[in-house]
Amino acid sequence: MIKQKVLTLLVLLMTAVTGAWATITVTWNNDDITGSGNSFTKDGVTITAGNIDFNEKNFMQGGTFTTTLGNFTKIEVTTGNWDASGTGWSGSGQSGTWTGNASSVSFSDYIVGMGMGNTKFVFTIEPKNAAATVTTATTSDQGKVVCAAGHLHDAKTAVPDGCTAVGILGKVTETGHGLILALQDATQQSWNTINGWTSVTTYAGTTLKQLPDDAARGANLTSYTTLGSTTVSNWCMAQKSDYEAIFTNLGSTAGNEGGTSFDANVNAYITTGVGGTAMSAYYWSASLDEDGWGWSFWNPYWNGGNKANPRSLRPVLGF
Repeated sequence: MIKQKVLTLLVLLMTAVTGAWATITVTWNNDDITGSGNSFTKDGVTITAGNIDFNEKNFMQGGTFTTTLGNFTKIEVTTGNWDASGTGWSGSGQSGTWTGNASSVSFSDYIVGMGMGNTKFVFTIEPKNAAATVTTATTSDQGKVVCAAGHLHDAKTAVPDGCTAVGILGKVTETGHGLILALQDATQQSWNTINGWTSVTTYAGTTLKQLPDDAARGANLTSYTTLGSTTVSNWCMAQKSDYEAIFTNLGSTAGNEGGTSFDANVNAYITTGVGGTAMSAYYWSASLDEDGWGWSFWNPYWNGGNKANPRSLRPVLGF
């Protein structure tokens, strides 16, 4: 078998014009690393395996990729023979891909390079301490995109590769709690149905009505009880005053004597870069107006509505 020079690390720091911060792309190519043992390290990434032989076969049998740079969000592997697997991995034959958010990623079975120049690893890494998180949010972060890992990304931009956009940070209180506006609508409901849902009072100094974990949430809304290390309420309906605050914080100029509603400024946060769906219907809040009707909003105003009528929902996550 031809000896191969394997896996040089070329580290390229790339500023992501559409992301919240620079990601790190670390590429190991066939180049100048030879030898055998159970661990190889260069430029902040380590491969540890039960058996590594880069001197003769470019062979690894089970192991772990680790980094001191931050968290992997994506790992791409091209080899002569790929038969590895594990949590987060997909692929077979000559390629495999891992996606997630972790500083340590394990694989089982084996990775073998069978010819000169054919073994390559590309690690996409989110730098340490590069992004604010929901738990550290302040009012200056309102409008930012929140991802599933709990990080805050610049407003109206795409999140980095490997991250999942969850919603728009719409309200932060003095206590550090707040509300995240969904990128999509939930299934239409009547106000009477919403009023019967479980009340949640531990977030943002308000009473939220939690959507049942069924079809009420709709196919577009993934269930969330945590964002990274931050506990969240799962999707809820908010009170009238909460929606007013969110729309004001997102720059709305629409409204009437009933309060501030949404407009194109609000929808720009939802749709630009992160693929959310603009609000464009009558929506319920969880509040009852003084005349015994349910409070609902539309562009550009608030009004009372018949509590038995189904209307659209744009839920929030409390944190």
